[in-house]
Amino acid sequence: MSNELVPVRVRECPDGTHPDGDHVYILPKLSLECGIAARQDIVAANTLPEDEREGALVRLWFRTFCKYGAVSWELHDAGGEVWPFDVNVLLADFDLGFEVADKADDLYRDAVMRPLLERARKTSRSGATDGSTSQRTASTGTPRRRSSRATTAGTLSQVHTA
Repeated sequence: MSNELVPVRVRECPDGTHPDGDHVYILPKLSLECGIAARQDIVAANTLPEDEREGALVRLWFRTFCKYGAVSWELHDAGGEVWPFDVNVLLADFDLGFEVADKADDLYRDAVMRPLLERARKTSRSGATDGSTSQRTASTGTPRRRSSRATTAGTLSQVHTA
């Protein structure tokens, strides 16, 4: 992978000096700081009700990826006055920050998720749980039963009782 910064077009150039538009430049690879923050975002999203998690994680990751991924820009005003780079400007301005966050998400998401998915795949392939589940209690001689109810299709819907 190239170490060159990735340009993200964020707007038309106000004075025409950049015919292909003004760009913000992001890191081509996930940084350690960004990866740690993205993992913390997963933990934070998992504390929310299940129906809110996915949307919250996208929101958190867009902010994190923009904050840690953007490193420079060529933004300036109509008079040619160059703006000093400030990632907080991107975070405060949807029009500037969204494209940056979206492109960073494309670049970084797999790097955050791949180790987690590989770990889960190894666990389910081997059937092992690496001791992460609670121990089973000693048998009392009576098998544990699952409560069930008939559905309209004639199949059973099972609810585990642990």
